Amino acid sequence: ILIKPFKEHINRDLFFINYKNINITQQLEKYLNNKKYDGIISNFWYTPNNYGALLTAYAIQQIFRNKGLDYRLLNFNPYKHKKKYKTSDAKKFAEKYLYLTHEIRNKKDLKNLNSYTDNFVVGSDQVFRDWYLSKRFEISLFPYTDFSKKRIAFSASFGTDDINIGKEMIPIYSKCLKRFDSITVREVSGVDICKNTLGVNAEQLLDPVFLIDKNIYDNLIEYNTTIYKGKIVCYILDLSREFQNKLNEIGKISGKEVVNIANKNYPMTEFLTAIRDCEFFITDSFHGTCFALLYHTPFLALKNKDRGSARFDSLIKTFNIEKAFITEKKDITFENMSKQIFDWYKIDDIIYKESGDIYEW
Repeated sequence: ILIKPFKEHINRDLFFINYKNINITQQLEKYLNNKKYDGIISNFWYTPNNYGALLTAYAIQQIFRNKGLDYRLLNFNPYKHKKKYKTSDAKKFAEKYLYLTHEIRNKKDLKNLNSYTDNFVVGSDQVFRDWYLSKRFEISLFPYTDFSKKRIAFSASFGTDDINIGKEMIPIYSKCLKRFDSITVREVSGVDICKNTLGVNAEQLLDPVFLIDKNIYDNLIEYNTTIYKGKIVCYILDLSREFQNKLNEIGKISGKEVVNIANKNYPMTEFLTAIRDCEFFITDSFHGTCFALLYHTPFLALKNKDRGSARFDSLIKTFNIEKAFITEKKDITFENMSKQIFDWYKIDDIIYKESGDIYEW
């Protein structure tokens, strides 16, 4: 007697993507009996309350799954995040939308991954940031992988214009990167760091959130009911009393409600809905800026030097939107907001050309 339906198989979507190209017998063997992955992706998917990290992980995995490939996110969750992670929306989002490997606890588990796949990908986000490499370089640079494996950096970011590491570590990092089959970095400055400091060649590639159809994000938020239309939304990661006064002033002058959605542990759907539906967006977040561009939402972005201003510089250069960025909080004014005019057709064209090349790459 069938009491309740079986849980949907994790690779159901891949089965239907590939059904015209691979016969059923081969597919059943691949997805039911084979414990290998087509590839493994390493990034910050586990970071609590980091919408950008989660959506980047989701996007890069979708790029591979759209081609019928079972690429899993490396299930390595650093101990310092675990307690906070268990109560975060990141955990709920990961359980519902992300495909993970079996749990990885130590270096031995990392080494054993060579038995599970032939392909290793690192990216995107600041996986090459100096403070992260100094603590867990093996997660980003794959020194544990066998020589025969393929290693790819997918829109990896250093976060800053240089890499502040000890001279003794540069040869080690360089040796690891020279084993990579392909390296793409998110920022223009990253290309220079790779060439001039680490001695490897790299190409620039847009952040993965740009490289999938934005309708895919709409599918994540279709059930959200919060209304943001006609409102000014603020997503400032480093909020101060001075800045809160600025927001109050903007609200009075504009006659619009100003809503701050940062540091509130809102679900992912709230983050996307707010940016998509609001009248104007104020942020110091890199990925907040990315989604404003995707959703054609006028914005003013404050360059966050501590978190990495090189990321913003590349957006400015790629999309030619220098006037939308400021470096001082005092410049967040209603007057500067009123000056923001975007050529959305041109921006979409740039995104289209970049995303069109990704599968060929």
